[in-house]
Amino acid sequence: MNEKSPEGIQVRLLGWFACTIGRGEVPIAPKAQRLIACLALRGPTPRTVVETLLWPQAGQTQAAKGLRQSLWKIRKATGDALLGAYGDQLELLASVTLDFTPASRLAERLARSTAPLEESMGPTAAGLAGPAEQGVTEQGRWPCLDLELLPSWDGEEIERARERWDTMRLAALQQLGESTLAQQDLLSSLDYGRRAAAVDPFNERSQMIMASALVGLGDMRGAWRLYTTYSDLVGAELGVDPSPRFLRIVTGVAQEDVPLRR
Repeated sequence: MNEKSPEGIQVRLLGWFACTIGRGEVPIAPKAQRLIACLALRGPTPRTVVETLLWPQAGQTQAAKGLRQSLWKIRKATGDALLGAYGDQLELLASVTLDFTPASRLAERLARSTAPLEESMGPTAAGLAGPAEQGVTEQGRWPCLDLELLPSWDGEEIERARERWDTMRLAALQQLGESTLAQQDLLSSLDYGRRAAAVDPFNERSQMIMASALVGLGDMRGAWRLYTTYSDLVGAELGVDPSPRFLRIVTGVAQEDVPLRR
């Protein structure tokens, strides 16, 4: 799918579901939303596969009827500008703007980048389109990385896609945190670390980024408080201690010299 739509049709999956034409949001029935999201995440998909995914408990006849009804509702709301049917295949038209596509590319590029932050931002980011990327280059903060994919939606297909997105955006935020830390931009590094921890509070890499930034800022008490809070969390939930490397960041000494708070 292309990232720009001459018709101004946009589908949003990050933060919440929305379908807009121009500046107006189009009301879409819940099951029809599921159909649009399915095609947005999977690409061209056979009708029978869509029926199985969206109506798993229904018989073949009922599932086919449900699909026809959802297609009719979508076409009633958007005309022929959103969905295409080619033989047995259903897909979003190439002219539809999908926020998740450029956001995923951005997250992957940032996660893999070893260049300094100003180089990793690059000219491509300025061309990102869609609601989730508005203001994406403002202070290099990438707000789309804070957005969950279709929060509160259930279903195995959605949950797998959400897990993949969370893995990508977590890695991107951590890479940004380490890059700004290396550049001694400690406040930005702390911010990226906090945002990464919001994605996965159990991931130690995010905690160490924050602790390193706090130490660099001279906030040793804050770094130690961060460590002990994380230690309590993983101890209670996972039955493990933070790594010796994490402890050395906040103490500067070997693990055996500082008793763990339990």
